Amino acid sequence: MAVSGRRKSIAFFITLGACLVALAIALNVGWILLNAREIALLVFGIIFFLLIITGVVLNTTFLIREIRRNEQHDAFINAVTHELKTPMTTISGHTQLLLRRLSRIQELSSEMAVIRTSLESIDGQTRRLNALVNELLELSCIRAGKIDMHAEKCNLRDICCQVVEQQHNLTDRRITLNAPTVSILLEADCARLSQVMFNLVDNAVKYSSPESQVEVYLSQDEEVARMEVRDSGSGIAEDEQQHLFEPFYRGTHMQTTPLSGMGLGLTICKEIVDRHGGRIWCEPRENSGSSFFVELPVH
Repeated sequence: MAVSGRRKSIAFFITLGACLVALAIALNVGWILLNAREIALLVFGIIFFLLIITGVVLNTTFLIREIRRNEQHDAFINAVTHELKTPMTTISGHTQLLLRRLSRIQELSSEMAVIRTSLESIDGQTRRLNALVNELLELSCIRAGKIDMHAEKCNLRDICCQVVEQQHNLTDRRITLNAPTVSILLEADCARLSQVMFNLVDNAVKYSSPESQVEVYLSQDEEVARMEVRDSGSGIAEDEQQHLFEPFYRGTHMQTTPLSGMGLGLTICKEIVDRHGGRIWCEPRENSGSSFFVELPVH
């Protein structure tokens, strides 16, 4: 990488040097053939051309480095997550085996009770780590184009109904769905869109008070279908909204809660929505809380 970088730098300076030589030759010819005004215009034009060439070279070099850095970053994450899967599976398997054996004992001694508590803690943390690794692996695969989107006829109304019902059953929170009575159909990966909605509703439940209500809205016009998830949480600062969909980003409202996570859920949502040709964004609500929007083209 260092040798390649030096070669690019040398090539850049050779190109710049050649342009300067051309400028010197043009000026010498200009002194002979042109008047002062024409020489000034010639110099201005050549300098402007040099600035354009320099900008193009620098931007191209920067883009190439960023692309390679991102490719190496994704390859590293992919390798690490695969390496972590095997030991975590082993730890989880042995822990659950021991817990099952302990469950067969009717009365545990105080020492065995402590061991069971420790095993339950290990099992819980292993599950959490496994979920985080799965998110990393999924994000890496989506970005690398290794996960295909299986397009089929989807009914967004059914997807939203299922997600709302699932989240209500899991959390016992008040979650309302405001949707048209008719179906909203489009060609998309139904499972992935369900994943996006589940993540958005899950976040709304996590980062708002247990007494508050989460609202889901679904609508459609001629070209797009729109899904909106509203919460009544503490809200998201304006300067943080543009970073919400970046990998590993956790806003201030997320850092102040004991809930776990690596800040990958919204990034994965954005990748899925982008692959469907749609867009996802966040807006603050007038009183409190936030609204997350997803727009998808209706084919």
